[in-house]
Amino acid sequence: QSIFWCMAAAIAPLLLAMLFGLPETAPYPRPPAPRPASYVGNFAFLLSQRHFSVHLLAILCIQIAIFAFVTNSSFVLITALGFSPGEFGLIYGAVMFGHVIGAAVGARTVRRRGINDTIRLGGLISFAAGAVLTAFAWAGVNQVLAITIPLFFMLYGTALIVPHAMAAAMSPYPDMAGAASSLVGIAQLLGGAVISYVLGVLFDGTPRPLATAIALSGLA
Repeated sequence: QSIFWCMAAAIAPLLLAMLFGLPETAPYPRPPAPRPASYVGNFAFLLSQRHFSVHLLAILCIQIAIFAFVTNSSFVLITALGFSPGEFGLIYGAVMFGHVIGAAVGARTVRRRGINDTIRLGGLISFAAGAVLTAFAWAGVNQVLAITIPLFFMLYGTALIVPHAMAAAMSPYPDMAGAASSLVGIAQLLGGAVISYVLGVLFDGTPRPLATAIALSGLA
């Protein structure tokens, strides 16, 4: 229950700020809502554009690695490797800190190297981290540092990919920002659902399926 109390405590000030500090910017009278058919047409147009599709695939591929970690790390670390729930929480927090650092560094990197080079760098880091994690997993090295350090850098790499690929995918289509954002969200959730199910089926009591999925995601 404490998880939900913490979420409520975080959301309450945001709700107050939205109600009393965020002015409405929609025009009045508001334009008519678009018809569902127009969304289908926008989706088809966006998917036909190579610029959008390439960045959408980059997000989808690396999001699979993120969802693989989020949904299966507890099974691997607690059920397979015997860490306590408290230890798992510390490991999880340490690994996710890599994403925080990557987001901060990525904001500077993109100004120096541009969006596409930043995305490529994130892909290389994520794949290298996944490959190291996979090598340790298949060699039977189940020490905590052999798991947390590669996962830390994997999450670091994802932070160089997702926000910048999102910006690159959406920026040429400001009139379709809603449709573009929806497609990205659909791809992320579908990818997460599929990899969560697949890893649940393949779970063999070792970190090998999770590690291999992360490496293949970075490679893709």
